[in-house]
Amino acid sequence: SHFRVTTLAFNLIGRLKFGCEMKTEREFCRLQPYAGVGLGVFFANLSNNNGNSLSDNAVPGLNVLGGLRFYFTERIALFGEYKYNWAALDLTNDTVGGGRFKGDYQINQVVGGLSFHF
Repeated sequence: SHFRVTTLAFNLIGRLKFGCEMKTEREFCRLQPYAGVGLGVFFANLSNNNGNSLSDNAVPGLNVLGGLRFYFTERIALFGEYKYNWAALDLTNDTVGGGRFKGDYQINQVVGGLSFHF
């Protein structure tokens, strides 16, 4: 079986700034912790090798995140972030002999990387 969930998320994000200094007439802050919460729209599909599939589309859910960004320069930063998603899924197949799968989708993600700002 193959289970795929695609998320489209809209978040309100708050950010703090530490280690600030003035550079070329604007403020530059090296350390920026942030947190956000918002609405996620989830699209789910469960399929197997026989070609049978169950789908649930455009399910509303919760999206929460928090992270820390450290700027090496004004354009290059290293970041680490935690994300949590939740949605109540009800996957069905309306064809003859179709099936059903119902449950809560929850995922925890820890991501990081290098970001370039322009």
